[in-house]
Amino acid sequence: MPPNNGITIIAFDAGRTTGWALYHGETLLRFGQFTVADATDVTARVGYILAGRDGWPRDKAGPLHPALAVVEEHASYYHTSHKGQVGENRIKTSMDINIKCRRRLMAALLRCGIPSLGTTPAEWGAAGYTLADVLAELARAGIPEPEDFRIPAREHQRDAIVMGGRMARRKVWAVR
Repeated sequence: MPPNNGITIIAFDAGRTTGWALYHGETLLRFGQFTVADATDVTARVGYILAGRDGWPRDKAGPLHPALAVVEEHASYYHTSHKGQVGENRIKTSMDINIKCRRRLMAALLRCGIPSLGTTPAEWGAAGYTLADVLAELARAGIPEPEDFRIPAREHQRDAIVMGGRMARRKVWAVR
């Protein structure tokens, strides 16, 4: 386990494909993503992460128990931004599914003994980050970039990495 310079948190970009990033203090430890389908045992998937059997880098595997999960909430912006446009129903259906996936994830976290704190995309700055921000998080932790890291299908883990780093540095769990 890394030196005790803060609490351990796990950040989730929840949805059909759920990205996650595990931080101790302000340092990224591991990250990855998994698919949440109706048949997925989300509690088991969270258990694999906590046991160190899932995620990248493989050489930093090991059991950890985060004190807190930070979970991205849905944004009502997506429900209203397409009003009257082509694709409005698709956006609504997609967001409804993502909300169900988020609720399943939060219930699984509670079963694993991890409370969660929600954050909106606006709060953590989802629209204002670049690939350079993600690569900076990897470099700060001394983690090499995985081979398939930049493909579009890996966007959920990249979101979780940036969200987790920003929330860890802000110490969102601290009472002010």
